[in-house]
Amino acid sequence: MPHSPQFGRVAWPLLALAVLLLPDLLWAVRSDEPLHALQHGLVFSLCMLLGGFVWSRRRVVFLLWLGLPFALLVPFESYYIWRYSFPSSAHVLAIIGETNASEARAYLGYPLLAALLASLLLIGLLYAIALRRAGRQPLFPEHRAWRWLGVAMLLPFISLAIGEVALIGKPSPERAGDAADQQSQATHALLKDVRFGMDEVMTSSFPFGIPFRLSTYLSEQQRLNEARLKSRKIQVTAATAADSAAELVVLVIGESARPDRWHANGYPRQTTPAIEAIPEAVSLSNVLSPWPATRNAVPTLLTGMIDDQGLPPIAVPSVIDVYRAAGWETYWLSNQSPLGMHDSTIVLHADRAQHRQFLNGGDYTQASDFDEVLIPAMEKALHDAPGKKKLLVLHLLGSHISYADRYPAAFAQFERVPSAFEKIGGFRKVHDQYDNSILYTDYVLGQFIARLRATGKAAALVYASDHGQNLPDLQCQRFGHGHPAEDSFRVAALTWLSPQLEASRPGTIERLRGRAAAPFHLSEIFATVLDLGGIEYEKLDHRRSWSDKGWQPGKRLIGNFLNFDSAELSGACHLLKYDPQAAGS
Repeated sequence: MPHSPQFGRVAWPLLALAVLLLPDLLWAVRSDEPLHALQHGLVFSLCMLLGGFVWSRRRVVFLLWLGLPFALLVPFESYYIWRYSFPSSAHVLAIIGETNASEARAYLGYPLLAALLASLLLIGLLYAIALRRAGRQPLFPEHRAWRWLGVAMLLPFISLAIGEVALIGKPSPERAGDAADQQSQATHALLKDVRFGMDEVMTSSFPFGIPFRLSTYLSEQQRLNEARLKSRKIQVTAATAADSAAELVVLVIGESARPDRWHANGYPRQTTPAIEAIPEAVSLSNVLSPWPATRNAVPTLLTGMIDDQGLPPIAVPSVIDVYRAAGWETYWLSNQSPLGMHDSTIVLHADRAQHRQFLNGGDYTQASDFDEVLIPAMEKALHDAPGKKKLLVLHLLGSHISYADRYPAAFAQFERVPSAFEKIGGFRKVHDQYDNSILYTDYVLGQFIARLRATGKAAALVYASDHGQNLPDLQCQRFGHGHPAEDSFRVAALTWLSPQLEASRPGTIERLRGRAAAPFHLSEIFATVLDLGGIEYEKLDHRRSWSDKGWQPGKRLIGNFLNFDSAELSGACHLLKYDPQAAGS
């Protein structure tokens, strides 16, 4: 065939470049929003490739060399999209940074690892042939149409650039209280205003979004390092009391769980069967979070402190620091992200644990790994370092929006046929999915307690959600968290003591049961967790421990020192009205 050499010179390079589009094509196939995926993935990448081809004067060898490193990432990106139905992100790079080779092998498994390596060899072979066939000459002859195509490929970028310039020209709002903040220069490094521009639009595509994801990851790591450097060096002196029998203490940090959706607290639907089947488990129905957002609430939970400028307490000791100073082995096992706008303030505390693992390949913005991935990780930690006392902090994804992404299909128990009006608003579906997520959290907590019980050791578990959640109805349309509404601050909580630990401090479970409706505050978890472990620490105030005989109710402050229990609630959403004169009353 006389034309076969020329055909091979064109076909092999084009096939090699087409491989770069496989992840974008797969995203469009797997996505729940295929049109969005096509626009931000395949269409964008195709425009970029065509533009590069034209402006390189059709010398495809340039694109092949430029695309080769990204082509070697195609198997991994494709696997990620197949599993999570969404492109990778800076979050994934952070997970990789936290993962060693043995953990990666265990995660992927040898059959999948072999398939990925075989794919790499095939892609490498394809590119070797394509580079050999391409040569240095233009792939197609000169024609006026190529110039017009090159101009057309520039139009989307000109539009984005105009929007970028307009955005840069707008001044950023000043953060209230920045100048007065004394404690947290470290926090400021994490709370800088983020400007969204072209990278926000381009970051999801492959391969052209990879540099933007890498830039985001490196930028976030730099912010974390700045915060670490600016944080004062924490010095803690602590010990374990000689009469303490506690060997295992587990702190479970939940997400977006409301107490009034637990059957154990009187909710009509059976959402907590596992917890109610455990005799020693005590559900606490009147716990308040000081913040309606994770990034502020979790540091408060870990440190027992509320920053007077509304910023997360960072440069202060947390339960991890105190337990570690007392000689305990400390673990942070998380199903949330190891970096990001909502996570970095928390990761600074997680960094202080001797063992740290982030297990979610996705994140809260999409369907991702379920919280049960923490169960085997917890079990492994329980059997590590035999003979050592251990503190485990487990961070759940819980009931974070989208609720339907937070539980396996087997837990979709509360699906009802809504009324015609509810169908229009979608309210019943939202409530059903939220209740399903609570049912699944109940299952996960039950599994945690079962693993602790199986050790036969003196153990305690404390669970609390970071903040509450607003669920929309006909009277109040507010949805999610972050709102100054009552339901954003009320959180589900739970305590459990093993029979062995209860035997060493008799009456503790009954005391907690008698306080099931007591007005607790999330900041008191710091003292409670230290108390249950028998930790001696000079700054431990036993009057703030839920399990101590001397616990005393105090003001339940939220936000910038607004007393929740004396605040006025307004409207159908129960919004808190801030009165500066009565804020501390």
